[in-house]
Amino acid sequence: MGVTSLDEVRRIYDEAADSYDRMMDEEIRLPIYDQVLNELATKIHLVTGPVLDASCGSGHMLQRIQQEYAPGRPLIGIDLSPRMVGIAERRLGPSAEVFEGDMRDVAQVSDNSCAAIINFFAIHHLDAEDLQRCFHASNRILAPGGFVLIATWEGEGEFSFGGEFDPVTRRYTTSELADAALAAKLGVVDLSVQVIGDMGIDAVLLWAAKASVSAWAS
Repeated sequence: MGVTSLDEVRRIYDEAADSYDRMMDEEIRLPIYDQVLNELATKIHLVTGPVLDASCGSGHMLQRIQQEYAPGRPLIGIDLSPRMVGIAERRLGPSAEVFEGDMRDVAQVSDNSCAAIINFFAIHHLDAEDLQRCFHASNRILAPGGFVLIATWEGEGEFSFGGEFDPVTRRYTTSELADAALAAKLGVVDLSVQVIGDMGIDAVLLWAAKASVSAWAS
């Protein structure tokens, strides 16, 4: 069958943008967000450049970074959905630049410029070939010493949650994510699997760096 096309994904999220925004008002307070954003702020303390959210949605993660974890840090948000971009712009105001764009190329962002890239629960919309493009784009825009943080649903093969958000998506194993990062010449720093909230679904968290040393490879 294959994953749902990104044109269709854009339409789905445009239509669901308001309800997604309300959902994130609650979800952003899950412990996993405190955990990863605190770790992110620590990791990039000495790295200059913006934090890029390559699938920023309604802008909730960037807002927490700006308010609680890295005040004053330049922020960039990119999302496929024009309506999500509009919501994120209103939420973030002048504290971030927000663009309509594609995580597979992030064409609006300069080479070697970002201290960190975050991408939470969006790469399941990519097949394996597009996932590789996404990792290569991350390597291009990441500053030396910077980090990539990706969260996605763990598993194998295609799946759909059904309901309002019902595109066909793709789960990835830890090995698949590590291999894709390494193929893009990113060093894998950490991989873990966690259960998210009350959903009872495992998620993979991947930390990777623009560096020659990979903890995964060693």
